Amino acid sequence: MENRIDRIMRMELYYDTIRQALQSNTAWLSDAPMQAMLTELNAYYTGGQWLADYEADERGELPHDLKRGVLSQDGVFDLLGEIREIESEETNDHIS
Repeated sequence: MENRIDRIMRMELYYDTIRQALQSNTAWLSDAPMQAMLTELNAYYTGGQWLADYEADERGELPHDLKRGVLSQDGVFDLLGEIREIESEETNDHIS
């Protein structure tokens, strides 16, 4: 079983990578490795692991020097919403 710190570090990497890609170009949506990261980040956020990690952080169970932007209350939610909006716009562009 993956330990909590390793999981947070991996999700932090995915979160940062996806955010940086969004800032530069939305063409990455069709890239398989990026899609795999997005799928895993979405599952992490919606499947309960994010909440468990967030609560562990709130209890002070994580090292203070651990990068934890992925645990911000709005960060992943806003990122996933932005991606859904982009995907919706691209779908509408293909229909028009």
